[in-house]
Amino acid sequence: MVGTSTSLIGPTARPSTPTTSSYQKGYHNVLKVDSNGYANCKSDNPISTFESGDDHITLARGTHYFICGISNHCSHGNMKIKIIAQGGATQATMAIGLVMLALLLLNGELAESEQFTVGDNHGWDFDVINWTNDKTFHADDILEFKYQKGYHNVLKVDSNGYANCKSDNPISTFESGDDHITLARGTHYFICGISNHCSHGNMKIKITAQ
Repeated sequence: MVGTSTSLIGPTARPSTPTTSSYQKGYHNVLKVDSNGYANCKSDNPISTFESGDDHITLARGTHYFICGISNHCSHGNMKIKIIAQGGATQATMAIGLVMLALLLLNGELAESEQFTVGDNHGWDFDVINWTNDKTFHADDILEFKYQKGYHNVLKVDSNGYANCKSDNPISTFESGDDHITLARGTHYFICGISNHCSHGNMKIKITAQ
């Protein structure tokens, strides 16, 4: 078990060795990428995508690159490995998921995600604007918006939409009455797009996830 992703550059395996990747489905995934995707944690054009939570990947001879494509798990969590498959090695099953998990633990990057109910006992309702004041949020935390379906909704907007309560061009719209939104690192803006609930009812929040 090693402490940094760069220490994993040298693992070797025999061609046709089945490689097992075990992880929590939905929280991680496995992307096979090229050397550029590995170096820069680029998940937009993977060679292959695996999401079952227990993926078995057969290695051909050569160099293989794998990253996690969820949120910033690769760039900030060092969830990436480089494997060289060559002849002469003893056939073995490499648990990629366990190695990735060890990397996160040893680098201090793994923290259990926390779920927040927006507005606490009041839910997503009027005058929720100050609910975030005493809270700290991190990437992969989950926001739960609970409200009366049809009476409110949740719009994810940009900074201008937040400042001016503009609901005409949202990034995303949620209307189920019990919406769960996972935060990526950065600043996020949410408003209610119904009537004047944002402008007159202070139904908007700004969240920065670290």
